[in-house]
Amino acid sequence: MSVFEMPGQKPEIRGGEEHPLALANKPLIEQLTAIKLELRKLEEEEKALTDKILGLMDKSGVDQMRGDWGTLSVCEKKTWKYSDEVTILAEELKMVKEVEERTKKASVDKIVKYLRFTIKD
Repeated sequence: MSVFEMPGQKPEIRGGEEHPLALANKPLIEQLTAIKLELRKLEEEEKALTDKILGLMDKSGVDQMRGDWGTLSVCEKKTWKYSDEVTILAEELKMVKEVEERTKKASVDKIVKYLRFTIKD
């Protein structure tokens, strides 16, 4: 039980209110927010640079470049489009899996906890 809970009862948080745990740890959450925003900015810059370098390499017919900074290699990732028959089979399999999950015939192999963080824009 946390310091913000009464025995057998969790604090009620209404829409828009900050959770007491968030209030108590605001510096940590603000630091995480700043890092996430910086990562978003860096990822946009990385994509722009990657696209530019890939374009230059394609235009020059170069598949790989090496330097004291490492190696840049042009790679391809294929996306497959299957026949209607295979697509129907895949959808049927997906539905059968969902039924097994709901009826508990399938078992949970592993649970991984993670933090989903949605930044207000």
